[in-house]
Amino acid sequence: MAQNQVYKRGGNKISEHDQEDLNFNFQGEGGDVFLYGVFDGHCGSRAAKFVCRTIPNHILLGQLTDTSTEDQIREVLRQAYLSVEREYFSEYIGQKLAQRASLISELPDGPYPSQLLEQLNREVGSGTTAVVVLIFNGKLYVSNVGNSRALLCRTDKEGVLRVTHLSVDHDLKNPDELRRLQELGLDTSCLQRVGLGKQPNTRCIGNYFVKGGYKELESLSGAKNEPVLAEPEIHPAVKVDESIRFLILLSDGIYQALREISDSEPVDIKLARMIVEEFRTQSTYHNVAQAVVDKVCRMHHDCFMSAVSPKLNRRDDMTLLIRNFNTPLTNSNSYKGSSQTPLWSDSSFGSNGRGTPVNTFEQSPSPMFIQTSDFDRTSFTNDTTTDTPSSTETGSSSDRHTQSNHKLPLDENGRIRPYVNFADFNLNLASKGWTDDNIFS
Repeated sequence: MAQNQVYKRGGNKISEHDQEDLNFNFQGEGGDVFLYGVFDGHCGSRAAKFVCRTIPNHILLGQLTDTSTEDQIREVLRQAYLSVEREYFSEYIGQKLAQRASLISELPDGPYPSQLLEQLNREVGSGTTAVVVLIFNGKLYVSNVGNSRALLCRTDKEGVLRVTHLSVDHDLKNPDELRRLQELGLDTSCLQRVGLGKQPNTRCIGNYFVKGGYKELESLSGAKNEPVLAEPEIHPAVKVDESIRFLILLSDGIYQALREISDSEPVDIKLARMIVEEFRTQSTYHNVAQAVVDKVCRMHHDCFMSAVSPKLNRRDDMTLLIRNFNTPLTNSNSYKGSSQTPLWSDSSFGSNGRGTPVNTFEQSPSPMFIQTSDFDRTSFTNDTTTDTPSSTETGSSSDRHTQSNHKLPLDENGRIRPYVNFADFNLNLASKGWTDDNIFS
């Protein structure tokens, strides 16, 4: 993860607001159920925190059985979103909404300068995107509202690694969403100019002002019904097999930053390439994710400081969560392949060809070509549901380290034996009048 930043010409950076992204990963009892989620809050983290905390309860507490069909599992996911939305408005901010309505009725007509009203508006205006991935009975289910993404990286029969969207960006660039808003009586060209209040998404959980309070926004007041939905998009189940390399969940802060600084290469390809490069050098999945996020941050800031793109003076919160399936970490202690065998070579990437689009509008990027011979096949396993879930939720880039191939001698306590002789150094210190007392004072 990385917090939002505003850049200053002197090189300083400050955050505009507290971190509003959240994420989770769960492993169910028995090790055959996994749940992952990324939530990008707006107007505060209130809604994101609530959804992150409650939506697993609506999926993992007895709703799934071994006899559940794919349609039933997808319906469980759908109901989870809708139930959390209802709970959020009725139980979590219900009192705030009632207090706000009472306050407005007591204030005179016209603008409401009350500080209390401003505070209530911030609280009830909080909303969040959600992208939730369920792995159950050997199949992968992706659901989402908003523009946080799920990308699946898998190889085809020719050994080509393809990056495919398993989520849908619900925003004002989506033709299906624009058509839906038009049918509600809204002027979509106006919406594309002025936006949807203080959030860019045509679907989200929370945010009273684009739900029950949409009449208060001039751009949405003409709608026949609530214009912004909590109804999730749910992708058909994907069978988990050895062709799947890794799954990426990310908030829009990452791909927006890459889009602003990238060349002709599609941002999803660029992101996948960066992840592949980190698989070569890092020793944990968390380190892979954090290293990629840190690199995107540096690249974006460098564009601003170099004056190539001086208008890029800020970036949003970033969250990247990677679920690995069949991609080895060459520096991990558990990796048994040859240290001389590359994970992927630079020549493995290409730009011609198309991925298979999974959305109603074209957005699948060009694939990346990977030579099958570049993989150490013995390092892969078909038991894809036993990987330990990894998340970027904890730790920082300072935790990053690279496993060394050099074996240092250990003492009887399992500690590394001293291998630097400080005798000359200590003698030089003593000759200058330094002692332990003034060195460590």
